[in-house]
Amino acid sequence: MYFIYQVYTIIVIPFIIMQGKIPVKWTAPEALENRIFTTKSDVWSFGVVLWELFTYGHSPYPDLHLGQSYDAIVTYLKEGNRMAQPDSCSDEL
Repeated sequence: MYFIYQVYTIIVIPFIIMQGKIPVKWTAPEALENRIFTTKSDVWSFGVVLWELFTYGHSPYPDLHLGQSYDAIVTYLKEGNRMAQPDSCSDEL
């Protein structure tokens, strides 16, 4: 029995935002710094959305407030701070 595989070449073109609003709490730290968005930054955002689901709609990064400056949030993330695992999320997940 023979299997035929198709090989696809995926070209990733980063998306750059020059101006406009960015959802800071949902954006990956590297995307916040250089405003270049890739599939990796999309995975980060998806993880934040999953965190919201498992906390039944709590706001991400409860230690931070929406009124905090953009630079304060970038610094917080660059220092390695992350959200805690939600109580409703098992270790297996």
